[in-house]
Amino acid sequence: MAVIFPDGRRVDVSKWKAVAVVILQECVGTPLYGERLMAIRGKVMGRDRMILAASPDGMNVPLEIIPELFMEGKFDTESLLYVLTKRILEPVGYSYHNIKIELRGQ
Repeated sequence: MAVIFPDGRRVDVSKWKAVAVVILQECVGTPLYGERLMAIRGKVMGRDRMILAASPDGMNVPLEIIPELFMEGKFDTESLLYVLTKRILEPVGYSYHNIKIELRGQ
């Protein structure tokens, strides 16, 4: 499996949780979106726990994006991708539409 960014960069991953981490690392590494992403830490809640936070405290499956930025990873694949796109990336204005996921080697 691989994440392929619009500029052609390819990052090999083995799990869907790693897809979320790689995309969020790209987002946080972009100055404008990184600032927005860091600003919503502690404000994106699920039913029972924080989804995006500065620490892994209270998370069941914390995914470390960078130090001081964690995403809850205890979701099935469909929910994980929904939370990533609709609850995190869209609110910060980050366009993910041209990011491709390759499911098996070609």
